[in-house]
Amino acid sequence: MVGILADFRFILDFFKPYYSKHRMYIVLCVLFTAFHKLVAVALPILIKLLVDTIEKGTNFKEFVFYAELNILGLVVFLVVLFLRYYFEKRTETSISADLRQDMLQHILDADYLSVTKEETGYFLERQSADLQNINDLIVHDPVLFFIDFFYVGAIAVIMIKLNAVLFVALLALFPLFFVIARIILPKMKAVKSHVLKTEEEINSFTEESVSGAYHIKANNAENIFERRLSNLLSKYLGLNLSYATLDILYDLILFTGIMNVANLIVYILGGYYVFKGTFTVGSLFAFAIYFSNLWEAMEFYTQFPKELKISMLSVNRIRELLSIPQEQEGKVTLSEPIESIQFEDVSFSYDSRMVLNNVNLIIRRREKIGIVGPNGSGKSTFCNLLMRIITPSRGNIFINGIDYKTFTKESLRNKIILVPQEPYIFSGTLEENVTLFGSGAKKRFGSIDVETILRNKHCTILTKNLGSKLSGGEKKLIQLLRGINRNGDVYILDEPLAFVDKDYADLVLQLIKSGFDDKTLIIISHLTNLSDFCDRTYVITTEGSFLPMC
Repeated sequence: MVGILADFRFILDFFKPYYSKHRMYIVLCVLFTAFHKLVAVALPILIKLLVDTIEKGTNFKEFVFYAELNILGLVVFLVVLFLRYYFEKRTETSISADLRQDMLQHILDADYLSVTKEETGYFLERQSADLQNINDLIVHDPVLFFIDFFYVGAIAVIMIKLNAVLFVALLALFPLFFVIARIILPKMKAVKSHVLKTEEEINSFTEESVSGAYHIKANNAENIFERRLSNLLSKYLGLNLSYATLDILYDLILFTGIMNVANLIVYILGGYYVFKGTFTVGSLFAFAIYFSNLWEAMEFYTQFPKELKISMLSVNRIRELLSIPQEQEGKVTLSEPIESIQFEDVSFSYDSRMVLNNVNLIIRRREKIGIVGPNGSGKSTFCNLLMRIITPSRGNIFINGIDYKTFTKESLRNKIILVPQEPYIFSGTLEENVTLFGSGAKKRFGSIDVETILRNKHCTILTKNLGSKLSGGEKKLIQLLRGINRNGDVYILDEPLAFVDKDYADLVLQLIKSGFDDKTLIIISHLTNLSDFCDRTYVITTEGSFLPMC
């Protein structure tokens, strides 16, 4: 009990911001749940009075009165039950949606290095299965847990008044609940934890099979992946069968078995008292209904520790996601044009490996800077530092003489545009890709006609889901056009010719020459011939330092 209350405190703290936002629906849910339980306590008494009147068979008016009262009570019961369920589902749906939004926002704002440490399945599982697992914890279980204490107490008092001996006989069955629960529940929690982890592995495997489909085929690895999948699914099936077996045993012993024994006791012992004349038929009916209601409440209490342990696993997993470190956010909006960028003794390391070492560099407005170096030398790290996707391990970067960490990341990334090495096409139309889901994309950039690029693909600027229809060069052009359309001050082109087929290389080079005349341009490449576009070119050494290219 102490452990359950501690878990409840944890849950209430976890959901507190969402409860505050949806306070009105929470209050209505609690009120209608309490009212529903109050009506449920009153109805069996009305049925008792009706049946006893029928048994007497002497007063028809009294029979009609109790019949009408029972009909009215049933109507009230159904209306209140509907409102309880409506506000319960309304609250759960709203809070679940808010929590999902917070998780997605947390992922979008998360520190880049922290996100890349986890596989895709880590995030998918928490967004789907884990969120589903905690749905009842939002309002249903906490409200029912506390209200049912009073509900069970009221039923117990009435049952004792109806027949104390029969109540005590039934009470002797309840210790079986707790003995069996203490044996089975810890095993179910352990197995469920492994089930969730395996689902996460399957999600990651699925994502890898889709994103890496080309490389799987190129390496003739289909059979290897099929075996991996078979092993994962066998493991998943075994765990689910183990959980199902424990769950069936739990339900079969606790509910089906004990419930049937209890019903026999009610009707045999209760019938005996009816024949002795110390118990009316109406009282037996009411007692049986109260016992059914009491059993339902006790079933909730016996099932609840199992469900709580499983749900708490998911709460902790979601909380773990929401605890991923976030990007540093500045407070100042960068509104002035970027006149200068200064790297001052900037170093960066991944774990213990030094990638960039004491970089000192000044870039002025409208300069064209080339940075060259072999693959893995730190070129992309330089891009990510400048975009503040990552931050220096040591040293500082200044924009217009101000530490760039003081600027909001949105205003900084509006001014500094990165065109990454690998072309990426978002799901949506070409226009949405170029404008980042805005409208009014230009159809011509200098001498490049976007519609001409797409004509041979039987596409237009409004064609959806272009990714599978475009070559690497076409994707690269669209990505460049996306950057130009954003109209920043500084552009970083990371390996602008990577993934570009020869038919589009000239177009990309043409766009680089004509599209950035009035912009600060930084070209990152392992090819030295791109330095022809640059005022200055730097080489990244194997030690991570920058040296001017002669």
